[in-house]
Amino acid sequence: MKTKDRTSAGFTLIELLVVIAILAVLAGVSFAALGQARQSSSRAKCLANMRQLSSAYLSSMVDRNGALIPSNEEAGGTATWYNLIEPYLGLSNAASVNWISLSCPNAVAGLAEVGVNSSTTSSSRATYGLNSAIKANGAFSRMASLKTPSATVLLGDTDISPNKEWTTMGIQKSNTKAWHKEKCGICFFDGHAEFADQSFIKSTKKTDLFWKGVE
Repeated sequence: MKTKDRTSAGFTLIELLVVIAILAVLAGVSFAALGQARQSSSRAKCLANMRQLSSAYLSSMVDRNGALIPSNEEAGGTATWYNLIEPYLGLSNAASVNWISLSCPNAVAGLAEVGVNSSTTSSSRATYGLNSAIKANGAFSRMASLKTPSATVLLGDTDISPNKEWTTMGIQKSNTKAWHKEKCGICFFDGHAEFADQSFIKSTKKTDLFWKGVE
């Protein structure tokens, strides 16, 4: 009696290993592409936030006859620069300001590392700091005193302190933060924003132009 040959309908071990290897490679490529896309989105959002805040700041400055708002408080009062630019953000009142949406996405993610819950915090400011060299009274107190606005920092990414709500109010050489790998988001007095190397910002060879608007 003749019998039919039986062939296996399954995969061999080598075929399974090849399929697994291909899937692993595809997964690795997909994760890398996803990470790059997420980083690009974060950088674009950070730049857009800084431009929006700087636009509000510069608009408020025009109404103040060119007087700059200090990084800590208004002369003779306690209002912060965030409080003073809120009316220029196109919102009716301070309670309407969504500071999470106006913060660096990477900095918001970093809040959890210092025990701050960004979804429940009562913070009234974003994660950016204003140039600490701006003073209510002094050489760097009016827009007209800036020699090169396009090369003088207005605001940028700051480090997060667990002892303070969100970040410090002012930014200076010692507390800039490279939230975008080796890059720190910086917005200048002419309104343009870019990413600068952390080593460049913290360099001891930097002139006063970057921070004080003078050489």
